Amino acid sequence: MAASDSFYLEIQAEVNTVLEELGTEYSVRGHGTYNPDTLETLPAAPRTVVGLVADQKDINPLGAILFPVGEGSAGWVNKKALILSAGAVPDAGEEVLVDGQWFPLSKVVPIKPAEITVVYMLDVTR
Repeated sequence: MAASDSFYLEIQAEVNTVLEELGTEYSVRGHGTYNPDTLETLPAAPRTVVGLVADQKDINPLGAILFPVGEGSAGWVNKKALILSAGAVPDAGEEVLVDGQWFPLSKVVPIKPAEITVVYMLDVTR
């Protein structure tokens, strides 16, 4: 165990507390298991994870510079990310339901300094 591990474990505990208090439960579904004997696919057991959607809105001033028609010519750029607690432990082939749309958890990025996963980030911009 590295000297910094205890620091990041404390950060992980604090982030988990904030997500439990302010976050929302999101449904996760996995791919089913195929049974070749019965030729059926059994659905995977659904589970929930705790997370928070972070929304970032920026103004792109490039449109206003190139075509100075008025204030409305600037373009909006919207970015949304789902922040999942370290306990989410996404598995390959799972999907999470955010705002009525399913997003693949294969695109999730673990934020893990010193090999301690603090949170998972998933881009849910569409």
